Amino acid sequence: MSKVWVIGLDGGTFRVIDYLVGRGELPNFAEFLARGSRAKLNSTIPPLTPTAWSSFFYRLKSRQARRR
Repeated sequence: MSKVWVIGLDGGTFRVIDYLVGRGELPNFAEFLARGSRAKLNSTIPPLTPTAWSSFFYRLKSRQARRR
């Protein structure tokens, strides 16, 4: 079985990360991006941190995550 790492930055956007990588300020992220993959993650509605992370971790939709 392959291992998977998921790195999530609360409030981090590719616009900011790409800018900082381009300036050489995030060399480790540059390595991750060069060797791995990335994707935009649609958040929950409303896009609140506790609901979004619960939804991601438990693979629930927003309404289900609020019940936890």
